[in-house]
Amino acid sequence: MDYYLNIVNYVLDFVLIGVSLWMALSAASMGMGGILGESMRLVSIGAIVLGLAHLLESVLDSMVHLSTDQNEFIHRSMILVGFVLLSLGLRRIGELRRR
Repeated sequence: MDYYLNIVNYVLDFVLIGVSLWMALSAASMGMGGILGESMRLVSIGAIVLGLAHLLESVLDSMVHLSTDQNEFIHRSMILVGFVLLSLGLRRIGELRRR
């Protein structure tokens, strides 16, 4: 059962990355510039980092064999970076309202 769950987790990791790349390409194709374009880039990069964090956690767990604590530290650090980028992007959008 664990073998199949591991495969499902990898599939979900790649789906997360695929959706985040789709989001980034969609944002780029809108051709927005200025604060809104910069905001969308930051949000998209944050989403990509979040997707990559999950894949990296799976890879480190199954192939590199780090300790659980090391793996979780790396995972949480990447999640933090992803959320900071998302927050910075959303904050930039909020600046538009104040103008």
